[in-house]
Amino acid sequence: MSIIFFSSCTDTTQMTKKSNNLTEKEKHELNLFFKHLLLREHGIYVLFGSKPLATCQAIYMTSQEQVKEYEKFNKEIREKIVWVKIDFDFQWWENVKDEIKPTQYLIFQKDTSHPKVKDVFFVSIRNTALVLQKNYDLFRKIVGYEFSPLEIVFEIEKESSDFWNKVFENPILRGIIFGYGLDNTYLFTWMQKAKKSSSETIQSYANSFSNIFQTTMSDLDIKLVLSDSLDKKLNYQDFPVPGYRSLKDDPQKKKYLKEQKKIKKTYRRKNSLEVTLQKLCE
Repeated sequence: MSIIFFSSCTDTTQMTKKSNNLTEKEKHELNLFFKHLLLREHGIYVLFGSKPLATCQAIYMTSQEQVKEYEKFNKEIREKIVWVKIDFDFQWWENVKDEIKPTQYLIFQKDTSHPKVKDVFFVSIRNTALVLQKNYDLFRKIVGYEFSPLEIVFEIEKESSDFWNKVFENPILRGIIFGYGLDNTYLFTWMQKAKKSSSETIQSYANSFSNIFQTTMSDLDIKLVLSDSLDKKLNYQDFPVPGYRSLKDDPQKKKYLKEQKKIKKTYRRKNSLEVTLQKLCE
Protein backbone atom coordinates (compact mmCIF):
# COMPACT_ATOMS: atom_id res chain seq x y z
CA MET A 1 0.00 0.00 0.00
CA SER A 2 1.32 3.45 -0.87
CA ILE A 3 1.02 6.63 1.13
CA ILE A 4 1.71 10.17 -0.08
CA PHE A 5 1.31 13.08 2.32
CA PHE A 6 0.40 16.56 1.16
CA SER A 7 -1.07 18.44 4.12
CA SER A 8 1.14 20.36 6.52
CA CYS A 9 0.99 20.37 10.30
CA THR A 10 3.87 22.61 11.34
CA ASP A 11 1.91 24.12 14.25
CA THR A 12 3.31 22.43 17.37
CA THR A 13 0.16 23.06 19.39
CA GLN A 14 -1.95 21.51 16.64
CA MET A 15 0.37 18.53 16.48
CA THR A 16 0.16 17.94 20.24
CA LYS A 17 -3.62 18.08 20.03
CA LYS A 18 -3.62 15.54 17.21
CA SER A 19 -1.40 13.14 19.15
CA ASN A 20 -3.73 13.49 22.11
CA ASN A 21 -6.56 12.37 19.87
CA LEU A 22 -4.88 8.99 19.49
CA THR A 23 -6.17 6.20 21.70
CA GLU A 24 -3.85 4.52 24.18
CA LYS A 25 -3.87 1.43 21.97
CA GLU A 26 -2.88 3.50 18.93
CA LYS A 27 -0.07 5.16 20.87
CA HIS A 28 1.17 1.78 22.07
CA GLU A 29 1.17 0.31 18.56
CA LEU A 30 2.84 3.38 17.05
CA ASN A 31 5.54 3.20 19.71
CA LEU A 32 6.24 -0.41 18.66
CA PHE A 33 6.32 0.55 14.99
CA PHE A 34 8.63 3.53 15.45
CA LYS A 35 10.90 1.67 17.86
CA HIS A 36 11.46 -0.99 15.20
CA LEU A 37 11.74 1.38 12.24
CA LEU A 38 13.72 4.17 13.91
CA LEU A 39 15.97 2.31 16.34
CA ARG A 40 16.44 -1.20 14.98
CA GLU A 41 16.44 -0.22 11.31
CA HIS A 42 18.18 3.16 11.77
CA GLY A 43 15.26 5.23 10.50
CA ILE A 44 16.02 7.76 13.23
CA TYR A 45 18.90 8.96 11.03
CA VAL A 46 16.38 9.47 8.23
CA LEU A 47 14.12 11.47 10.53
CA PHE A 48 16.77 13.63 12.22
CA GLY A 49 19.95 13.02 10.22
CA SER A 50 21.32 12.73 6.70
CA LYS A 51 20.33 9.16 5.83
CA PRO A 52 18.16 9.14 2.68
CA LEU A 53 15.98 6.14 3.52
CA ALA A 54 15.54 3.09 5.70
CA THR A 55 13.59 -0.12 5.20
CA CYS A 56 12.27 -2.99 7.26
CA GLN A 57 9.94 -5.91 6.62
CA ALA A 58 6.39 -6.41 7.76
CA ILE A 59 5.58 -10.10 8.18
CA TYR A 60 1.97 -11.20 7.80
CA MET A 61 2.47 -14.82 8.82
CA THR A 62 1.60 -16.76 11.93
CA SER A 63 4.39 -18.39 13.95
CA GLN A 64 3.46 -21.75 12.43
CA GLU A 65 3.64 -20.33 8.90
CA GLN A 66 7.06 -18.82 9.62
CA VAL A 67 8.35 -22.19 10.86
CA LYS A 68 7.12 -23.84 7.66
CA GLU A 69 8.94 -21.22 5.59
CA TYR A 70 12.10 -21.81 7.62
CA GLU A 71 11.90 -25.56 7.03
CA LYS A 72 11.90 -25.02 3.26
CA PHE A 73 15.56 -23.96 3.37
CA ASN A 74 18.40 -26.45 3.38
CA LYS A 75 20.50 -26.96 6.50
CA GLU A 76 23.32 -24.67 5.39
CA ILE A 77 20.99 -21.74 4.85
CA ARG A 78 19.00 -22.44 8.03
CA GLU A 79 22.19 -22.19 10.09
CA LYS A 80 22.76 -18.68 8.74
CA ILE A 81 19.25 -17.44 9.40
CA VAL A 82 18.86 -15.13 12.38
CA TRP A 83 15.39 -14.91 13.84
CA VAL A 84 14.36 -11.31 14.32
CA LYS A 85 11.24 -10.57 16.32
CA ILE A 86 8.85 -8.28 14.47
CA ASP A 87 6.09 -7.18 16.77
CA PHE A 88 4.59 -4.19 14.99
CA ASP A 89 1.55 -4.13 12.74
CA PHE A 90 1.83 -1.65 9.86
CA GLN A 91 -1.95 -1.43 9.73
CA TRP A 92 -1.87 0.75 12.84
CA TRP A 93 0.09 3.34 10.87
CA GLU A 94 -2.45 3.07 8.08
CA ASN A 95 -5.20 3.70 10.61
CA VAL A 96 -3.73 6.96 11.91
CA LYS A 97 -1.85 8.35 8.91
CA ASP A 98 -4.60 10.84 8.12
CA GLU A 99 -4.23 12.24 11.63
CA ILE A 100 -0.45 12.62 11.29
CA LYS A 101 0.01 13.73 7.65
CA PRO A 102 3.81 14.08 7.26
CA THR A 103 4.89 16.34 4.41
CA GLN A 104 8.65 15.83 4.26
CA TYR A 105 8.66 12.03 4.48
CA LEU A 106 7.14 9.02 2.74
CA ILE A 107 6.08 5.93 4.68
CA PHE A 108 4.70 3.08 2.60
CA GLN A 109 4.72 -0.64 1.88
CA LYS A 110 5.82 -2.46 -1.28
CA ASP A 111 5.29 -6.05 -2.33
CA THR A 112 8.08 -8.60 -2.16
CA SER A 113 8.46 -12.00 -3.81
CA HIS A 114 6.56 -13.48 -0.86
CA PRO A 115 2.83 -12.73 -0.71
CA LYS A 116 2.89 -12.41 3.10
CA VAL A 117 6.00 -10.26 3.39
CA LYS A 118 6.06 -6.53 2.62
CA ASP A 119 8.94 -4.07 2.51
CA VAL A 120 8.25 -0.98 4.60
CA PHE A 121 10.02 2.16 3.38
CA PHE A 122 10.76 5.32 5.35
CA VAL A 123 12.07 8.03 3.01
CA SER A 124 13.30 11.55 3.64
CA ILE A 125 12.28 13.41 0.50
CA ARG A 126 14.93 16.09 1.05
CA ASN A 127 17.82 13.74 1.90
CA THR A 128 17.05 11.44 -1.01
CA ALA A 129 16.72 14.28 -3.53
CA LEU A 130 20.00 15.79 -2.33
CA VAL A 131 21.97 12.55 -2.58
CA LEU A 132 20.58 12.04 -6.09
CA GLN A 133 21.65 15.57 -7.03
CA LYS A 134 25.15 15.16 -5.55
CA ASN A 135 25.65 11.92 -7.47
CA TYR A 136 23.57 12.87 -10.50
CA ASP A 137 26.07 11.94 -13.23
CA LEU A 138 26.61 8.47 -11.77
CA PHE A 139 22.90 7.74 -11.40
CA ARG A 140 22.16 9.09 -14.88
CA LYS A 141 24.90 6.95 -16.42
CA ILE A 142 23.64 3.74 -14.80
CA VAL A 143 19.89 4.25 -15.25
CA GLY A 144 20.45 5.53 -18.77
CA TYR A 145 18.50 8.79 -18.86
CA GLU A 146 18.01 12.27 -17.41
CA PHE A 147 15.73 12.72 -14.39
CA SER A 148 14.61 15.32 -11.87
CA PRO A 149 16.19 14.48 -8.47
CA LEU A 150 13.18 15.81 -6.57
CA GLU A 151 10.38 14.52 -8.78
CA ILE A 152 11.87 11.04 -9.10
CA VAL A 153 11.77 10.59 -5.32
CA PHE A 154 7.98 10.35 -5.49
CA GLU A 155 8.26 7.46 -7.94
CA ILE A 156 9.88 5.29 -5.29
CA GLU A 157 6.45 4.12 -4.18
CA LYS A 158 5.60 2.71 -7.60
CA GLU A 159 6.22 -0.99 -8.16
CA SER A 160 6.69 -0.27 -11.87
CA SER A 161 9.27 2.52 -11.47
CA ASP A 162 12.05 1.77 -13.94
CA PHE A 163 14.35 4.25 -12.21
CA TRP A 164 14.05 2.78 -8.71
CA ASN A 165 14.11 -0.81 -9.90
CA LYS A 166 17.45 -0.08 -11.56
CA VAL A 167 18.74 1.72 -8.46
CA PHE A 168 17.96 -1.16 -6.10
CA GLU A 169 19.40 -3.71 -8.51
CA ASN A 170 22.75 -1.91 -8.69
CA PRO A 171 25.08 -2.39 -5.68
CA ILE A 172 26.77 0.98 -6.14
CA LEU A 173 23.57 3.00 -6.38
CA ARG A 174 21.96 0.96 -3.64
CA GLY A 175 24.84 1.66 -1.25
CA ILE A 176 24.70 5.38 -1.95
CA ILE A 177 20.94 5.65 -1.54
CA PHE A 178 21.04 3.78 1.78
CA GLY A 179 23.61 6.27 3.07
CA TYR A 180 26.77 4.15 3.16
CA GLY A 181 28.95 6.78 1.49
CA LEU A 182 30.40 6.85 -2.03
CA ASP A 183 33.95 5.68 -1.24
CA ASN A 184 32.79 2.85 1.03
CA THR A 185 30.30 1.67 -1.53
CA TYR A 186 32.82 1.62 -4.37
CA LEU A 187 35.58 -0.07 -2.38
CA PHE A 188 33.35 -2.69 -0.81
CA THR A 189 31.72 -3.53 -4.16
CA TRP A 190 35.10 -3.82 -5.88
CA MET A 191 36.37 -6.03 -3.06
CA GLN A 192 33.40 -8.39 -3.35
CA LYS A 193 33.87 -8.71 -7.12
CA ALA A 194 37.62 -9.18 -6.79
CA LYS A 195 37.13 -12.16 -4.48
CA LYS A 196 35.45 -13.95 -7.39
CA SER A 197 38.18 -13.06 -9.86
CA SER A 198 39.96 -15.81 -11.81
CA SER A 199 43.24 -14.09 -10.96
CA GLU A 200 44.85 -15.36 -7.76
CA THR A 201 46.73 -12.06 -7.42
CA ILE A 202 43.49 -10.07 -7.46
CA GLN A 203 41.83 -12.52 -5.07
CA SER A 204 44.77 -12.26 -2.68
CA TYR A 205 44.60 -8.47 -2.79
CA ALA A 206 40.86 -8.50 -2.16
CA ASN A 207 41.24 -10.80 0.84
CA SER A 208 43.98 -8.65 2.37
CA PHE A 209 42.10 -5.46 1.58
CA SER A 210 38.96 -6.76 3.29
CA ASN A 211 40.85 -6.74 6.58
CA ILE A 212 40.89 -2.94 6.66
CA PHE A 213 37.11 -2.81 6.48
CA GLN A 214 35.17 -2.75 9.71
CA THR A 215 31.51 -2.54 10.56
CA THR A 216 30.25 0.83 11.75
CA MET A 217 28.56 -1.00 14.64
CA SER A 218 30.34 -2.73 17.48
CA ASP A 219 29.98 -6.50 17.91
CA LEU A 220 27.64 -5.77 20.82
CA ASP A 221 25.50 -3.51 18.63
CA ILE A 222 25.27 -6.22 15.96
CA LYS A 223 24.21 -8.87 18.46
CA LEU A 224 21.72 -6.43 19.92
CA VAL A 225 20.12 -5.56 16.58
CA LEU A 226 19.81 -9.25 15.67
CA SER A 227 18.52 -10.29 19.06
CA ASP A 228 14.99 -10.72 20.35
CA SER A 229 16.18 -8.98 23.52
CA LEU A 230 16.43 -5.83 21.42
CA ASP A 231 13.12 -4.48 22.66
CA LYS A 232 14.44 -4.52 26.22
CA LYS A 233 17.75 -2.93 25.29
CA LEU A 234 17.21 -0.31 22.63
CA ASN A 235 15.84 3.07 23.60
CA TYR A 236 16.10 6.65 22.42
CA GLN A 237 19.25 7.18 24.49
CA ASP A 238 20.92 3.93 23.45
CA PHE A 239 20.80 3.01 19.76
CA PRO A 240 23.51 2.16 17.19
CA VAL A 241 24.66 4.04 14.12
CA PRO A 242 23.65 2.51 10.76
CA GLY A 243 25.42 -0.79 10.16
CA TYR A 244 27.58 -1.27 7.08
CA ARG A 245 31.17 -2.15 6.21
CA SER A 246 33.43 0.90 6.20
CA LEU A 247 37.00 2.10 6.24
CA LYS A 248 38.56 2.84 9.62
CA ASP A 249 38.44 6.63 9.26
CA ASP A 250 35.15 6.67 7.40
CA PRO A 251 33.80 10.28 7.26
CA GLN A 252 30.25 8.93 6.87
CA LYS A 253 30.56 7.05 10.16
CA LYS A 254 31.87 10.17 11.89
CA LYS A 255 28.89 12.08 10.52
CA TYR A 256 26.45 9.51 11.89
CA LEU A 257 28.15 9.61 15.30
CA LYS A 258 27.70 13.40 15.42
CA GLU A 259 24.08 13.03 14.41
CA GLN A 260 23.59 10.36 17.07
CA LYS A 261 24.66 12.78 19.82
CA LYS A 262 22.26 15.46 18.59
CA ILE A 263 19.40 12.97 18.30
CA LYS A 264 19.90 11.71 21.86
CA LYS A 265 19.81 15.29 23.10
CA THR A 266 16.59 15.92 21.17
CA TYR A 267 14.83 12.96 22.81
CA ARG A 268 16.33 13.31 26.30
CA ARG A 269 13.70 13.42 29.05
CA LYS A 270 10.91 13.86 26.51
CA ASN A 271 8.01 11.74 25.31
CA SER A 272 9.54 9.83 22.37
CA LEU A 273 6.27 9.50 20.46
CA GLU A 274 5.57 13.23 20.75
CA VAL A 275 9.07 14.10 19.54
CA THR A 276 8.76 11.70 16.59
CA LEU A 277 5.33 12.89 15.51
CA GLN A 278 6.30 16.52 15.81
CA LYS A 279 9.36 16.00 13.61
CA LEU A 280 7.36 14.05 11.05
CA CYS A 281 5.03 17.01 10.65
CA GLU A 282 7.49 19.88 10.38
